[in-house]
Amino acid sequence: MKKSSLLKSIFLDILNGYSTFDYDGKTVYYKHSLLEDEIHIDKVYEDALEKAKSKGAPTEEDRLKNLDESGVWTSEEEKNLNRIKQSTKTLIEQKSKLVFENQREVVDKTIAKNQSEIVQKTIERLSLIGQTCEVYAKNIRGMEVIKTSLFLDKDFNKKLFSEDEYDNISDKEMNSLIKCYNSCENIFSEKNLKDISVSDFFLQPISFMSEKNMYKAFSQNPFKLTANQQTLLTLGRFVIAIKENTKDIPDEVLSDFDKLYDWHIGNRRKQELINKTKDKGGVGVVGANANELKEIGGPASVSPFEMLKKSGKKTLSAKDFAQ
Repeated sequence: MKKSSLLKSIFLDILNGYSTFDYDGKTVYYKHSLLEDEIHIDKVYEDALEKAKSKGAPTEEDRLKNLDESGVWTSEEEKNLNRIKQSTKTLIEQKSKLVFENQREVVDKTIAKNQSEIVQKTIERLSLIGQTCEVYAKNIRGMEVIKTSLFLDKDFNKKLFSEDEYDNISDKEMNSLIKCYNSCENIFSEKNLKDISVSDFFLQPISFMSEKNMYKAFSQNPFKLTANQQTLLTLGRFVIAIKENTKDIPDEVLSDFDKLYDWHIGNRRKQELINKTKDKGGVGVVGANANELKEIGGPASVSPFEMLKKSGKKTLSAKDFAQ
């Protein structure tokens, strides 16, 4: 299936609020989650967690303490993993403030490296922690999601299986069901939703609606929007706002949400720099190459070493770079 056709198919499912798949000769309707469903699932998790704790099962905190004492996974390793996560989060936030492409490329490489390390360490950590109250509660929550998401009709009146049938389902059949569910869920990836948000078949109709009424494209009640519908509307509002309030957007970024976002943030920062250089009669910009400086109308790039030499100081502060 072509990408454009796939995106339209995904959007139709988002519009309907459900997806379908074939299972054991039946058409199964996968209901997209609403706020009320998420509240219910959260309660199921909390109840299961408290039940496990009341029976004396170890919590994740208990297991981490034991692992630290045995030296298998130390508190320092735990802190280091959290530091990498926080560092990556900070880099992602800082990236949006960078003006020049070469700066963003450097940050992207660091983010990718950190994310790879986070995945590896998290897998190791989970394998060492093993079964805990939290793991039990997550399994119960996952089972409840399956039970409350799969139906035999598009009005969601008849569940795929009864409670008794779910209780007696074989592991093989459940694994097959989970695989089908995951296939449906994964199609609504962040990448696909972003691709839909910049597509004409989505943008053109909602562009006729006022921002506060865009939700009516899906429902008359904003609290009856599915999670996918909410996400898509949020992305769509952002794209429309950029198009309506920004001039000379390059054609090559219009069909890619991330490129459009990066261009928008970079363009705004460049304009700030242009205004700053005009106010100060022209200044060098740290980290900018010749082409980027030409784009903002600035003078030759000033390296940190040159700034340090001219200042006569031993070190440079953040204020020096902001001047």
